[in-house]
Amino acid sequence: MISGGPRGAEASADLYSLIETIKLNGLEPYFALRYILTKLPETPLETIADLLPWNLDPATFHELTAEDARISLASIPIVSQEA
Repeated sequence: MISGGPRGAEASADLYSLIETIKLNGLEPYFALRYILTKLPETPLETIADLLPWNLDPATFHELTAEDARISLASIPIVSQEA
């Protein structure tokens, strides 16, 4: 009922399975999922296996962590120090 029906339940189970597999491979789920979902549309079918959790190198997530840092810093309002 929460998943909206059998298809939603299957999609949820697939996602939870992927997240647990990512964790079992010693990766941080947020960055691994973000990397996979970012690269998936531009990855040729022949190399799609490179996006499986056991084939991922955490060093490739560096660009995402750097981007998150830029977003976080950009969202901090700048307060004038003038009194």
